[in-house]
Formats: sequence, structure tokens, C-alpha cells
Amino acid sequence: MSTRLIQDLHAGISRRDWDAVEVAANRLRDDVEDTRRILAGTGIGSLPNDYPLPRLAADALSDAIAVERAWQPIKTAPKDWTDVLLFVPNLDSDWRNVCEGYYDAENEVWENPMFGAVDPTRWQPLPAPPETEREAME
Repeated sequence: MSTRLIQDLHAGISRRDWDAVEVAANRLRDDVEDTRRILAGTGIGSLPNDYPLPRLAADALSDAIAVERAWQPIKTAPKDWTDVLLFVPNLDSDWRNVCEGYYDAENEVWENPMFGAVDPTRWQPLPAPPETEREAME
């Protein structure tokens, strides 16, 4: 399974670019199918013909989502004004070191509305907002 495909899937999820997610997921599915065909032809370590490929794809997507939710090096963050969570050591005091922010491509600096320019070391995507008003109230 291609690490690059999982990274593409992760990047699409991070940007909430669902077209890119669909393309990456389809390529990943095709890659899984190709791998299954290759393994089935070897007779060694092969997958059974009835191997649950949907489960394998779901596991790969689950792994990609887990990676998405982990703190990642700042050099991998989107630099297209996308709001993300930033980890900024000693941001405001010893207890506050996580804030929302975005990369200001014009000035080539990470920005936070409250603190201005910040120097983060890690990032992760913002969680999805509640889908309904009821979820927002719970």
C-alpha cells in the first residue's frame, strides 16, 4: 500500500477537499486491489479470494484519520490560509500553548487573531463542526 496515497488522502481530509479525498480513496482502493492480485498470484502470503477488501480500505481510511488527528510537524501544514490548531511552546504562559491559526502566505508567517505572529512547532486540523444545531447544544 502506498504511503503517498495515504498522505494524499490525509491532505485532502485536512483541507476538507472532498474531491481530492475521493480521488485519493479511489487510487488507494485500486492500489489495494493491485496488491491483492499480486499476492494472490504468488501463493506465498497471499490474501484469500474472499478477503474483505472493504474492511481493508476502511482500516486504511481509519489509519489516515488517526494520522490526521495526531500532532504533525509544522512543515507539513497547509499554507493556503486554512485554519488549523497550532502548538506554540510558551505561547502566552506556561499553561497555554495551543491556539487556532493560519499561514499568511503574503507575509510568510503563522498568524493567530489574538496573538498575532506565532512560531508553532506542530499542527493538526480543526475538528469538524457539529452537523446539526442539536449536536451543537449537546
